[in-house]
Amino acid sequence: MSETLRKLKIMTGTLRRLNKELASYHKEEIRERERLETIRSNGGDSHDLKKQEEVIGETVQMIPEVRRRLQMALEELQSFLSENEKDEDIAGKEELLVAHQIVNEVEQLFE
Repeated sequence: MSETLRKLKIMTGTLRRLNKELASYHKEEIRERERLETIRSNGGDSHDLKKQEEVIGETVQMIPEVRRRLQMALEELQSFLSENEKDEDIAGKEELLVAHQIVNEVEQLFE
């Protein structure tokens, strides 16, 4: 495997992983907010409510950091593609198509 193809696979995998991580934090926030509402509707005590709010706060704090890392990974892969897209080691390969697909998917998040 060429060095260019290896780098492409690593960068694509990183972007895919960070995209999944961001989606996971968003889902977790929704799930934890639903749990908070359940605790409130069941008359949970103030300690339980406070702990659940802390859990939500920790989740919400992670979202901007993951978005920043996702943006950086996106920019790095876009730059790599613009510099190496015509490289014979990756031109026409499935890995190049996959990279473009994940780039397009992540770009939509930042529009």
